[in-house]
Amino acid sequence: MVSHEDSLIVIDPGGPSEDLNNAIGDRKLDAILCTHAHPDHVQGVSALLKQQDVPFYLHPLGEDLLDVLAPDISAFLPIDVEQPFTVGAFTFKLMFTPGHSPDHVIFIHEAEKIIFVGDLVFAGSIGRVDLPGSDPAAMMHSLQTLLNLSEDYTLYSGHGPVTTLDQERQTNPFLLQLNN
Repeated sequence: MVSHEDSLIVIDPGGPSEDLNNAIGDRKLDAILCTHAHPDHVQGVSALLKQQDVPFYLHPLGEDLLDVLAPDISAFLPIDVEQPFTVGAFTFKLMFTPGHSPDHVIFIHEAEKIIFVGDLVFAGSIGRVDLPGSDPAAMMHSLQTLLNLSEDYTLYSGHGPVTTLDQERQTNPFLLQLNN
């Protein structure tokens, strides 16, 4: 969950969560965003949509995955990675980052220097590329695209602790091999 001013969004709700429901309380969500359609990132969408009538955004290539992995979610609004994405008080630059999954995107909040990276990169690691639909070569390209960003960002991944892009540039063994 991310809030700014009167805006509230949920990114990658992995499952129905009492903690998430308590954090939302009686506030109105502006949207649900997902970096990709793997179950551990979308299984909470259905419960949230039952509680609030809000838009749910996903890259269009996630439709087939969603149909198979989360069939209780009937509809989403497609994300266009070519355009800035604004929802509530948030404006994100989107980056298409396939590899872990064919539909993976990251949400870059330039003003705050924050990136919601899903399963692209973790503190000290990267997302798996041995799953159906994964593509190791695409993952390496996506990671290189992330590394090519000129500034430091705080990275919020789908799993594990918060890190920074500079920290991962300096210590992540998967990214270090790309820098050489």
